[in-house]
Amino acid sequence: KIIRNIKSETTDPFWYQISSKNKDSKWYDRLADRVHIDTKKSTIKNYLHFKKGEEYNAQKLYESERILRDMQFVNRVNISIVDSASTKDSIDVVVKVLDSWSLKPRLRFSGSNIGAGVREENLLGLGHEVSFLYSNDFKDKQNQVTASYMANNIFGSFINAGISGENDY
Repeated sequence: KIIRNIKSETTDPFWYQISSKNKDSKWYDRLADRVHIDTKKSTIKNYLHFKKGEEYNAQKLYESERILRDMQFVNRVNISIVDSASTKDSIDVVVKVLDSWSLKPRLRFSGSNIGAGVREENLLGLGHEVSFLYSNDFKDKQNQVTASYMANNIFGSFINAGISGENDY
């Protein structure tokens, strides 16, 4: 059978969708949903080993599911097929992704050194990582700033590229 369509659905980490207008939702659920940016369909598509129009191969679906599950910005993934009643020679593939909370605080304590920062593991829903850390050594009165950016799976090639910088006084 041929893969006719690939549909991807992303759910935010707290299972709350603004479009559902859930009246029982708490203010912090709505705030978290507004802060979190869902993974883009193109990002999910870059991790799939199958394409629209290809012949169905169960192993490619299982491998794509495994790879997506290993991503830091994905909590759960389920790839399923839907047989079409109208056509016997094609199927539809549904990729369901439950996002993981990707904005993480960073704290560092070591002797007289204290640091705080933030790490985003799914920048703008692209699966890229950005990190920032400011630390202060109050004994020696020195500051340090560290920042990094990592672009994962560039253009679906499974090649990662990153840059980092540090300003240490």
